[in-house]
Amino acid sequence: MKKKVELFDIINICILSIMALMSVYPILNILMVSLSTRSYVSAGVVKLIPKGFNFNAYIYAFSDPQIFMSLAVTFAKVIIGVLISLIISILTAYPLSLESEEFPLRTFFAYYYIITMLFGGGLIATFLTIKYIGLYDTFWVLVIPTAAGAGQAILLLNFFRGLPKELKESAFVDGAGHWDILFRVVVPLSKAVIATVTVFLIIGHWNDWFAAIIYTNNPNLQPLQTYLRSKLNSVVLQLDNSRGLTIDQLMALSKIDDTIVRASLIIISALPILFVYPFMQKYFVKGVVLGSVKG
Repeated sequence: MKKKVELFDIINICILSIMALMSVYPILNILMVSLSTRSYVSAGVVKLIPKGFNFNAYIYAFSDPQIFMSLAVTFAKVIIGVLISLIISILTAYPLSLESEEFPLRTFFAYYYIITMLFGGGLIATFLTIKYIGLYDTFWVLVIPTAAGAGQAILLLNFFRGLPKELKESAFVDGAGHWDILFRVVVPLSKAVIATVTVFLIIGHWNDWFAAIIYTNNPNLQPLQTYLRSKLNSVVLQLDNSRGLTIDQLMALSKIDDTIVRASLIIISALPILFVYPFMQKYFVKGVVLGSVKG
């Protein structure tokens, strides 16, 4: 029996390792391309080791001051959007986690939230609503329309319902109200699922590029993903149109091509999330498991 378990572990580790390598290889390849010289990339010899190692593509990418404005918009969008969404989700999930005797309309509002996940008003109706209420072409249009997401509220709801009822009952006996129970009992015991929802929200706000295209005309309101998408679709390096560039920028431009610049832009867009996710992975896994099985 022991030998069978060991054999299974070996096979399992091998399969998972292969799958992990298959997932990591494209990212590493793009990173190596972004750090290589044009001649090697054009020859197709760049795999997992950079050829002609240099940072010229990143120098060229960051030579555009618009990227720093887009980064600032993205960080503001992530911080403010995550905070607003988290507060709304917690305040929504708590009353929906109560029993029907405590909140008679709980079932109605729970189904109402679920319906919003299945049906939407459509892009035109959403656009007209946003323009009518004055959010069009403002920073708040990047965070308000998605602030009350049903998915994260339901995840929090399932977790809250799984907490021991005795804790709430004892708090009520001691004279605590619902606000005290929520912020002094429920929230401190829900750090794992809150961290999970936070990861979801950070990734969602960081990767969002569509809202700025539809709801803004101001280039200063473009988040990083929207800016990089426009650059990925339109980047064409031309040495003839190099007036105004410094000597360092001209030297960097002569050693790269469109493929290398696109690779560097992809890495720039993904790198912050790749750094954040490992620090929150343990909360992410624990919160997903608990929030899905407790209900």
